[in-house]
Amino acid sequence: MNKKLNYIFIVLALGSFIISACSIIEQDAVGVRARQLDRGGVDIPYNVTNYTLTVDVEPFESGGVRASPNWMSYKINSRVLLEAYAYNRYYEFSNWTENRRVIGTDNNITLIINRNRNIVANFRRR
Repeated sequence: MNKKLNYIFIVLALGSFIISACSIIEQDAVGVRARQLDRGGVDIPYNVTNYTLTVDVEPFESGGVRASPNWMSYKINSRVLLEAYAYNRYYEFSNWTENRRVIGTDNNITLIINRNRNIVANFRRR
């Protein structure tokens, strides 16, 4: 990163606020590494990990899925409610799978996002 950007980070650590002036020295998709200006140039890792949730439907066009919240990425330990619904009377919901393992049979499921997740809503013909 060629430009130096100065930010003030307010961090809640063990119930205390720490206010620190920093210069960003690296930034990528995973997070930010900053140099603390008021402590003699100590590097401070500041990583915010976001995970993705991908949901597919099998067979294609048999049904749909609503996600709440429906975001592009989620912070660690976010909760997401998925609701599967059939598009027509010829299909009904069967189960949720992840890596081909059944993780639920109710059409509503709450997931904890602690890694990238690939979920499939499976439907069957009536």
